[in-house]
Amino acid sequence: SGSGCNVTNLAEYMHFGYSDYPSGQLRTTSNNLAKFMGAYINNGIYNGNRILESETVEMIKSIPYPDIDPQQGLIWYYKNTGVNGRTLFGHNGGDIGVTTEMFISISENIGVIVLTNSSNYNAIIQIENVVFNFAEETNFTILGDINVDGIINILDVILIVNIILGINDFDVIADLNGDGNINILDIVALVNIILSN
Repeated sequence: SGSGCNVTNLAEYMHFGYSDYPSGQLRTTSNNLAKFMGAYINNGIYNGNRILESETVEMIKSIPYPDIDPQQGLIWYYKNTGVNGRTLFGHNGGDIGVTTEMFISISENIGVIVLTNSSNYNAIIQIENVVFNFAEETNFTILGDINVDGIINILDVILIVNIILGINDFDVIADLNGDGNINILDIVALVNIILSN
């Protein structure tokens, strides 16, 4: 109800499920879902690997029957939020005690995922709008992306070695372990980031 959390307005639901795959019951994390979203935002490429053909992404974003529904793509749909004139593309979901949102602002090249254990859809939309506004105002960098090309790979290792040797000066972004020094420990940290992706 938006009145806060206390014993009188919370209803506990036990873990449940039912077979309506693929229309629902997806069990995932926001981090894993963000990887899928990243492939959409980057025209089918995630972390330097092509997951979807660019033609497939464009087909998914197309509206096949505009006379029937001018907002509906093949699976995801468009919605105008009225906030900053923002048009979003994505999908939501919900069930007993659960509401989810996963939308991309194509014009701003950012996406937001909200997974909740609440049925208050209006509150979720408010959260989504606040997160979009925050993302618009924030300059994000990827930890380990030393050359700022959007990918963490061997080129970042080469650059950090050059920094250690004094060839380039990217002190702040190359100090991956935050100890105030750029050295072999930062290369180890970068290799761990590459291996974890």
